[in-house]
Amino acid sequence: AGHDRISVAKEGSECSGSIEDNTIWAGCAHGLSFFLLNALISQCAGRRKVLSISILLVAAAAAFVIDNTGEAISGLIFFYIFLTTAMVFGVVSSYFVDLYPTSYRGMVACLGMMVARLSAFAGTNLISSNMTEHCSVAIYSIAGLVISGAVAAALLPVGAL
Repeated sequence: AGHDRISVAKEGSECSGSIEDNTIWAGCAHGLSFFLLNALISQCAGRRKVLSISILLVAAAAAFVIDNTGEAISGLIFFYIFLTTAMVFGVVSSYFVDLYPTSYRGMVACLGMMVARLSAFAGTNLISSNMTEHCSVAIYSIAGLVISGAVAAALLPVGAL
């Protein structure tokens, strides 16, 4: 009898859901547009400071608009625009080459990425736990955090050292 229950539990836990076609197309469009955005950003590599500040300010504005929009499609579009904050990681990482001597570059890059990943992990858990009960506060907090990143980016040096 115990063996029968185990086999039934295994059969019941099998994933039998399907993915909507629109979800797959949206994922493809998301990946392609991020690829194109990265290609555009790489063409403007000489203007790292302006790129960082502008990407972060546009993302913060999108976060403010997310809470004030009334429909799902526009909210999704503005959320997608907010996700472009991920493009700043590459731009900021390029400063490691200019700011630190060769002997420290690997360590600084490793520490920088480790802090960025830990912060992203902590922020994701902190925001997601508050999103269901305090959605507006969570979104405005995210926007404030992104604006503080733009202020920090304003303190970065302009050109190569």
